[in-house]
Amino acid sequence: MPSDIHNRDKDLYTARDLIDWKPPHIRHIIWDGVLDVGHRLQLFGDEGSWKSMSVLHMAYSIANGHRWFGFYTSPANVIYIQGEMGLFSTRSRTVKYCEGTRKIYLAKPGDVPLELERAEALAYPPNVYTQVIQFLHLDEQAGIASLRRKIDEVIMESPALPIVLILDPLYRMFHHDLVVAKEVNYFCENMDILLHDYNQVRNGVLQQMALVFVHHSRKAGTDDEGNKVRQGSDESFGAKQLSWWSDAIINTSLDESDETTTSIDITFTKHGRDAEGLLPKLIKVRWDKDTLHPRILQRVMPHYPEDEIELRGDSLLQSLE
Repeated sequence: MPSDIHNRDKDLYTARDLIDWKPPHIRHIIWDGVLDVGHRLQLFGDEGSWKSMSVLHMAYSIANGHRWFGFYTSPANVIYIQGEMGLFSTRSRTVKYCEGTRKIYLAKPGDVPLELERAEALAYPPNVYTQVIQFLHLDEQAGIASLRRKIDEVIMESPALPIVLILDPLYRMFHHDLVVAKEVNYFCENMDILLHDYNQVRNGVLQQMALVFVHHSRKAGTDDEGNKVRQGSDESFGAKQLSWWSDAIINTSLDESDETTTSIDITFTKHGRDAEGLLPKLIKVRWDKDTLHPRILQRVMPHYPEDEIELRGDSLLQSLE
């Protein structure tokens, strides 16, 4: 039974109220704490580090409920807003990626019933909605109002699934100064209100949304010998509030030993607060330029410091106290 105070004010919970609260059926979009409903995922990196391809791959993986860089996903509707490339380039890249999906599926051995039909459905899922726009400022109310209209259109058209909103890249959708904390805070508040409003019961149906945005790196720091110094989330450009605001942060960087510039390292500089278990400390990926699909070369998992300690006698018991 709800507590008396929770009956009077639905925003106040006792411990028992929290235990009795039932979370939504779909909570994880990208599992292991990478992207949950209501959360914000930042993906940043230098120019040419395959950021846009990573989120395009994310969009179509999520639409089908397929794995993304080895992480399980839950099916969702995707709104992919491309603010940097023109319509021709966006179309060319999307068609090449989707045709790549089709080729990969049809190349698998074994007889699959309705194989061609299945390949088409996987390659061209109807629940990825792309908008190419050069002037959308989400740090201004006119831009937010325009975005809300697009989201409402998708909700009316699409299946009753969560929505993943992808902004690529952030700087093209920011009219003011990204290094000014006050202006960044205004943007963050706008997006938080949007997430709040689209994570509610609407017309008797629970609507859910998560946010992904692509961002750029700042100029890398160097040591006394001129070598790049890894600075984690501090390498993300702009006011620090962007990193504080993000629930999880992924960095993509080119593998400098690969002269083809198709290999990248993917690292988490901030983990989701609800992560269950450990995330890889490094994912190494090579992109196929013919299909625009990634191949995972390596997923390196972290280990606990005590894994290096030889436990003897009662020390094992002590380590668990």
